[in-house]
Amino acid sequence: NVVDEANLKVSNSPTNGYALTAQSGNTGGMTWSAVGGANTPIVRAVPSGNQSISASTNTVVTFNTEIVDSDNAFASNLFTVPSGKAGQYFASATVISNPGVDNALLRVQFVRNINSSGADVNVCYGNYRMVNHESNTITIFGIVDLAAADTLRLNYYSYQNGSTIKGNGEYVGGTSFNIFKLI
Repeated sequence: NVVDEANLKVSNSPTNGYALTAQSGNTGGMTWSAVGGANTPIVRAVPSGNQSISASTNTVVTFNTEIVDSDNAFASNLFTVPSGKAGQYFASATVISNPGVDNALLRVQFVRNINSSGADVNVCYGNYRMVNHESNTITIFGIVDLAAADTLRLNYYSYQNGSTIKGNGEYVGGTSFNIFKLI
């Protein structure tokens, strides 16, 4: 008694990378099928230069250089879920900034606009208290449920005074916006 492909009742020929799956309507009830799926769209965007931020103002972080944008889903600092691509997404962002003062409080947050209601919702955020006024890094990440046409952007807030977000020219790949669909 040997279990091998010749002894199985499979409805199609094998293909490398495929898995044997149950298909009750097919001959023998088994079929070679592709597994998983594409985790697209996938986006990575960075700022090309520094961005000045005013104090006590929610400011959209400028990401004007796309490193990857598989579905043309990112434009004008905004990720928009393409039609047919609703689901759970992994989103992350890193911001390198210099508030220029000691003991500054800073916040970075993803803001989701729910297309069906037009409402803005804070998805996840990170606060950072500066001890000295050297450059600092805030990284946030999370899993976000997004429907088609929902949008996601990154806001920066400096509580005490203005700040400068460091662009790609000063810290290559440091400040970034990243998102991809989970499969």
